[in-house]
Amino acid sequence: MPTVKPLQSPGDVKNSLPRRAAKFSPRRTRNKLISIPEASPWVAQIDRLQNGFRLNQIEFATRLMNCAPRSLILWKNRRVPNPAVRIRLKELDRLYQALAQLMPPDQIGPWMKRTNDYLDPLTPLEVLDRGEIDRLWHIIHNVGSGMPT
Repeated sequence: MPTVKPLQSPGDVKNSLPRRAAKFSPRRTRNKLISIPEASPWVAQIDRLQNGFRLNQIEFATRLMNCAPRSLILWKNRRVPNPAVRIRLKELDRLYQALAQLMPPDQIGPWMKRTNDYLDPLTPLEVLDRGEIDRLWHIIHNVGSGMPT
């Protein structure tokens, strides 16, 4: 039977364990600040959507983007958003463009905050907050095709 050498102190335990090799983590490097043009597409998109929906930064971040307001600030300061965020921005941009075809753009913000009987007395903003964007697309389709909602 092999003999086991007793350890002298807690520091010996730490020093006796093998060290793990440093591993490349794309997650650590993905959010680093990188050199990008001043007018990056997502910064313009965030500003356009926030102003178009007439939401302050906290409402836009928490209700539409499902993120912390701090993340929104980082993206505006040239940090690259992850792919899921870029998809959400594109989805909201498409929704805004479709609504702009149905009503004047300055009316979209107030419409988003007004209750709608077709949405079971919820506001479109609450519907988006719940993740039910398909209900808004259904309204857009029906209004655009002339069908009553």
